[in-house]
Amino acid sequence: SVAYFVCGMTTAIISVHYVPFAIERGFTLKTAAMAFGLMSGLNVIGVLGIGSIADKFQRRYLLGLVYGVRGLAYATLIFTPTEFGLWTFELIAGLSWIASAPLTSSLTADIYGLDTLGTLGGMTSIAHQVGRALSVIMGGVLYDIFGTYDAPFAICGSMLALASIASFTIQEKQYSIRYLQRKIVASV
Repeated sequence: SVAYFVCGMTTAIISVHYVPFAIERGFTLKTAAMAFGLMSGLNVIGVLGIGSIADKFQRRYLLGLVYGVRGLAYATLIFTPTEFGLWTFELIAGLSWIASAPLTSSLTADIYGLDTLGTLGGMTSIAHQVGRALSVIMGGVLYDIFGTYDAPFAICGSMLALASIASFTIQEKQYSIRYLQRKIVASV
């Protein structure tokens, strides 16, 4: 839930404040909108790609990698204020944007079981939505204070390091039904 809270933060702030940020950086409205559209389209590739390999590797590693890659995208956006930085962000962020959703729900199911998946899925979704709401507000307030989106985007980008670490610390092999079944079969 902690990582998914950060996921919500980092997707919503971009959804709401990205186009004004790009315009502030000197890009046209058309370029900003096209870049955001590209990122949205790349979500399809990212989620299908991660879904296809999620059953072959530990999901916690993939989830940690997704958040780490998204953090690199934020760093590119903040520290490369050129058109190259803009498009690089869109490419990297687009591929990692929705990729966290199937990993989060499958990890939840693997560790806690299907009987409670509806409840726990709802709870993780609440954390995601709270992160979304707070980041949108934070983005606006900090923009009003500093006159730039650098601070709120830097905060969200930094939070992705926490989400990545939280994901890597999940004790998947110890609690996941995927690995417990293998231990049971191996001991028989």
